[in-house]
Amino acid sequence: MFHIVPKRIVSKDWPAESSPSFRHPTLSNHHVHLKKTQGNRLIDSAEIVRPDDVVRPDGLIHGIERLLIPRSVQEDFNRRRNLRSISAVLPEGAPEVDPRTHRLKKPAAPVPAGAPPVLPIYDALAPGPSLAPAPAPGPGGPHGHFNGMKQVKDFIHTLLHYGGYNEMADILVNLTSLATEMGRLVSEGMY
Repeated sequence: MFHIVPKRIVSKDWPAESSPSFRHPTLSNHHVHLKKTQGNRLIDSAEIVRPDDVVRPDGLIHGIERLLIPRSVQEDFNRRRNLRSISAVLPEGAPEVDPRTHRLKKPAAPVPAGAPPVLPIYDALAPGPSLAPAPAPGPGGPHGHFNGMKQVKDFIHTLLHYGGYNEMADILVNLTSLATEMGRLVSEGMY
């Protein structure tokens, strides 16, 4: 309704170049400015490329070169684009568990740019084979009996001890995605 003027303005009624622009109210209580410069008819900043394009007894339509956007919509858009109003949450990793105390580790203080690393470089290297976890026992366990709950708990404990909470979360997300995909394949009769 912004661009609809409740008055019939044919191209011959357009204001002359020597006259100032006319301000017309629209159906949405906004205003558009009609003017003529260098032989071109303008409505706000859009040029009329097809004057009197559709003529009917109940009104007429002029073809314009671009879309007219109300000032209130532009202001709302710019207000939303304002960085102060957009509050994005900074991504951060899941909390880490201290394997010795089974408590959450306190996050380390941020290191300023250009400062030397907090830990020596050797701590960042992968551990040798002597520090790797032992291979998992077979499905029957070491004594030949199956205890699923204990094996799941052992798996989670080992993962938390050696891999951390983030890896556990990644595995659970992947398992959920796999289960969803398997369910879709089963329902389609492909599996």
